[in-house]
Amino acid sequence: MKPRTIFLIFIPLIVVLLCPFPCVVSPFSVIRVVDASGAPVSGVRVFRGWEHFTTGERGDETKDTDGSGVATFEKHSISFMPLGRLFGFAAALITPHTSTGSMTSFEIYCPTGFIEMTKQDEQHVYVDHSPPSPQSTIEYSARVCLTYRQTSPIEFTLPVRKLK
Repeated sequence: MKPRTIFLIFIPLIVVLLCPFPCVVSPFSVIRVVDASGAPVSGVRVFRGWEHFTTGERGDETKDTDGSGVATFEKHSISFMPLGRLFGFAAALITPHTSTGSMTSFEIYCPTGFIEMTKQDEQHVYVDHSPPSPQSTIEYSARVCLTYRQTSPIEFTLPVRKLK
């Protein structure tokens, strides 16, 4: 192979491997809270946290459901080099305890006087009925935890009912 041919092949390859591309770490997400009759429940606190395992970047944000019972979270992306992705996958092959990709988690705090009506055995869902910690800034009856490892949009509806 001629030196010019090698130059024309490897220089663009190196540029592509070192050029950062956007990587979705937390997708556009809609969390909806409704009561037993399907009416929206406003003012419900929803927390979203995300982490990209290869880069170690993480973030979070908190919103309350609006008058439509909806908390909307925009897509969050980071710039990441393809070479870094290759190193991440190589590390995962060598070390069994290494994770790659990203994870998005939600915590929905059912307001006092309501209880969630979702099934704990549903995929991605865990319900915590422990009382709020003393450091908690809000009162709630249950904490519904969701975990996703996907970059496609997330929609989740939490049905709740008033306690009598």
